[in-house]
Amino acid sequence: DAADLSGCTLSDTEDTPLKWAFPAGLSIPANQFLIVWCDDANLEGFDLHTNFKLSASGESVVLYNSATSSPVAELAIQPESGMQIRQK
Repeated sequence: DAADLSGCTLSDTEDTPLKWAFPAGLSIPANQFLIVWCDDANLEGFDLHTNFKLSASGESVVLYNSATSSPVAELAIQPESGMQIRQK
């Protein structure tokens, strides 16, 4: 089944879970992936670019459920240890 991201949000800070929202109607087909650029470009009509960027020294980005604003998963990126995905 496809994962519906309509209204789900991403943020790099816990106190602003609604920082950047996925476009309405966006879903990821089963066994596929989606690239989101966390580069503070926020270019509408192009690929998915957030309105925040991640630090080169390491940072986390959190996916939030749109209905409850509760965290679903966290992607932690650290230069020395790589990437870690944690379900919330």
